[in-house]
Amino acid sequence: MKKIALMLLTMFAFAKISIAQDVMQYMNGKEKKVIYEAQAGDYVYYFKKEGGKKHKIDKEEVFRIFRKGGDTVYVYVQDSLMENEYSVNEIERMMNGQKEARKYYKPYLNLATGFCVGGVSAYAGLFWSFLPPAIYTTVLGVREANSAYFVVSDDSLYDDEFFLEGYEIGARAKKIKYAMIGSVAGIAAGFAVFNMIIPKVDALK
Repeated sequence: MKKIALMLLTMFAFAKISIAQDVMQYMNGKEKKVIYEAQAGDYVYYFKKEGGKKHKIDKEEVFRIFRKGGDTVYVYVQDSLMENEYSVNEIERMMNGQKEARKYYKPYLNLATGFCVGGVSAYAGLFWSFLPPAIYTTVLGVREANSAYFVVSDDSLYDDEFFLEGYEIGARAKKIKYAMIGSVAGIAAGFAVFNMIIPKVDALK
């Protein structure tokens, strides 16, 4: 009984510490629990845990800080001189688009294409095998994602230009990520085929 009580007390204390932390929201909508300290110059200073090492991050990467007390500290400020042309509301809609892209956009074609490119490239040897996949992912980074394949939680979001702009950014990043994963897997599979399986088959002839 005492052990159970101790476990519950420990869990409660851990949950209380977790809840008490601030939340830093990046410009892409992702969030991270931190202990916010201050803004100074071009950086935001924070701690990952109480009594831990102080960290800093460029202000351009941070949108806002949700304080544990309930208030919000906005790091992003609309300023055309700093090339921050979007309003806070527009940035929020763009971040929502990136979140939806991370959740709903499925670039399986890029995953499969990356696998094929990597697999064929493995024939060129270890040094040259990474060149075609690198070219492929670079092309994906330059080309915009096709909006015809965008999947969203609410059809009304298709009418929000800022949401779609954010979604395109998130979709493009996801395409590159999937292509890289597919390419690495393809290279590994290609090396296995060209250096292990095919030689063994030839030896049996």
